[in-house]
Amino acid sequence: MTDDEKEFELTKLEFEKIFELRKFEIDNFWKRGWFFGALILAFTTGYFTLKQIKPDSNDLSDYCIYVSFITFLISLAQSLMNRGSKYWQERWEYKTKNREEKKLKLEITSSTFEEKKYIEACILDKDENLLARGRRFSVSKLTFLVWDIITVAWLFIWIQDWNLLRNKIDIWSNFHWSDLRVGALVFHLGILIYIFFFVFRGKVYEPLDSEYKGQSSKYANFG
Repeated sequence: MTDDEKEFELTKLEFEKIFELRKFEIDNFWKRGWFFGALILAFTTGYFTLKQIKPDSNDLSDYCIYVSFITFLISLAQSLMNRGSKYWQERWEYKTKNREEKKLKLEITSSTFEEKKYIEACILDKDENLLARGRRFSVSKLTFLVWDIITVAWLFIWIQDWNLLRNKIDIWSNFHWSDLRVGALVFHLGILIYIFFFVFRGKVYEPLDSEYKGQSSKYANFG
């Protein structure tokens, strides 16, 4: 086997691995959505169940603030994970296109201009009912929208629960460690402090280096 053939085989193997990782990220995008969707559904069921349970000895609806706060945080985390998943999927997608176009001379994930025109005509311009016709919506961005709405909704629910607890009990007077209000305060502060240190010390988010900003066109033909 010549050196050129070896290089081609290695590039082919690299392309297959990158393509596999791209598919892996797409699959995980939906798997995470299903998992957290089921989790949010469970918390929502528990929340409204607590709202309806009021024994004589204690008002369990006071504990709804714990559930709404955690549900809000989970929804927010899922919204952020969707964006992170999109980044990694696009990262492997660009690497795939780079290898197939520049080195393997293939057109698996990309299309020629004529092929794109043919596909557009077949899908978007065929004689089909407007309600049933395929549309070029961004599925990932619509997923962002859904989870952002869920996050905002639970934020307002949590704020409402906090206001209800504050109006029901004067938080700053007659302080006692056994009170529900103290537990709620400690719970919220503990979670927020942990999140603060986790996010800022754990490198959860890595911003784009300033040297790469606005340089997408410069690296368009990389490879």
